[in-house]
Amino acid sequence: MVICGAIYGAALTVLSIEAQHTRTEQATRDKAQEITPMIARQIAGAVRFEKRPPANSLLEAVIDDSHGQSLGAIAVTADGAEFASHSDGANLEALTELARKSLASGNPETSTDGFSYAIPIYAAENSPAVGALATQWTPAIGIAQGNADMLRTVLITAAIFSRLYPRCGLGDLCRHCAPADPRERRDDKVAGADYATEIPPERKRRDEIGAIANSLEDFRHSLAQSQEANFQALLRGSALEASSAPLMLCNNDRQILYCNPAMISFFLKIISTICGRNLQISIRRI
Repeated sequence: MVICGAIYGAALTVLSIEAQHTRTEQATRDKAQEITPMIARQIAGAVRFEKRPPANSLLEAVIDDSHGQSLGAIAVTADGAEFASHSDGANLEALTELARKSLASGNPETSTDGFSYAIPIYAAENSPAVGALATQWTPAIGIAQGNADMLRTVLITAAIFSRLYPRCGLGDLCRHCAPADPRERRDDKVAGADYATEIPPERKRRDEIGAIANSLEDFRHSLAQSQEANFQALLRGSALEASSAPLMLCNNDRQILYCNPAMISFFLKIISTICGRNLQISIRRI
């Protein structure tokens, strides 16, 4: 039985690792398609008026603040010549070709693996492109973090099992290890990256199932905090942080989620004017 349990646990671990890698890779592709247009809007003025230092500074700030998730970026002018770039392990030659391809087609272009993304740069709507921007990203950081979380899960499960098995006979083990409610598999939700679902009923039990439920709840809470930290890191690593324009992010309920340093500075200047007033704010959906 122990051998069967070990084989079953190993199979679940392998499947979970593969699923986690797939989710991380897709998240990296989505990030490339979300962040690259934001950088392109910020760098458009510098490309149009041929201001290389601000463009290089912006690319360097965005890549350095990505905590290793972005490998590099390159901007080309309307004639395809290299304008500004910054690399932390990126293939600049391939990025240049991707940027020129996007410039020629007038549409976004993606590399074969989806981790590199290029988009034309426009200084204004309905105007010709003044250049193109290409960025390269890597899922390695997210995969490493996911592997560490998975290892922690395996160690917790092994520790619980090592304490549970010697105390129970075969019949008791089968009885106590049965799910408290087969219709509610909250552990499946945690494995599926749904960290909002708590595990309340089983935590009140005083047997081994209660101990497992409490350990799983603690693990779910730590993963939820890690997910929020990754979201904050994404914001810090995006072009919003490096922008000199005041920018603020809100949700559909108009709750403020993020303000960049320029917006905070702007609020500090007008705080005495807006304090106590009901402002009508126009929100642009992104």
